[in-house]
Amino acid sequence: MRYSGTDSPILSLKPVSAADIENKVKGYGWKVIGMYKVQENGRLSQTDYRKTVDNCGYVDYWFESDGHLIGFHHGDTDGKFYNKTEWFYDAVSGFIMRGSASQSMQSRYMQVLLLTKTESNYLQMHTMQKLGDATDENGNLKPFYGMVIYQRMTDNELEATKKAYGYDANVNYTIDSEHNNNNTVSPLYNKNNSNEKDINGHCGYFSHD
Repeated sequence: MRYSGTDSPILSLKPVSAADIENKVKGYGWKVIGMYKVQENGRLSQTDYRKTVDNCGYVDYWFESDGHLIGFHHGDTDGKFYNKTEWFYDAVSGFIMRGSASQSMQSRYMQVLLLTKTESNYLQMHTMQKLGDATDENGNLKPFYGMVIYQRMTDNELEATKKAYGYDANVNYTIDSEHNNNNTVSPLYNKNNSNEKDINGHCGYFSHD
């Protein structure tokens, strides 16, 4: 599978139908099982990106039926953090859009390339999305992309994840861009500390423009 070479990686695939997203994605938890960076030659790396960056973070998602999106953060911070934002699916582009309109397009979208069932009957979702930013030879930041593969959680896995992160359905939240110049989609909740945490400065996978 090849990358198009444009700033936003659009592959020549028919978008996944809205019905498939409604029936197979919505309401379920999804855990990352692989992340593969698009290389300069347009091909995907064969090495999981998480193995190439020390303490690189990544996010598992729960696509709630009411349009809320719960992100369970892994890897580059102490403790367990989750955040609440919003999501919707654009069936024309094949993009799941996350967060708020104050963020850049690059930071918000994940292009759903494929929904497929494995031989072991697990449902997997292949997506293309921004992994982070890198400095080019002129000192300019340029986004880089990769394929992120998710596997749908079982009901028990989702419940265990919510419990491990101290998820509280009654916690109110806002998407705060007015008082944050970095337009960070906020708040993050720590199982052991309810104070807000800024996710800027972490591994590129969490970067927001």
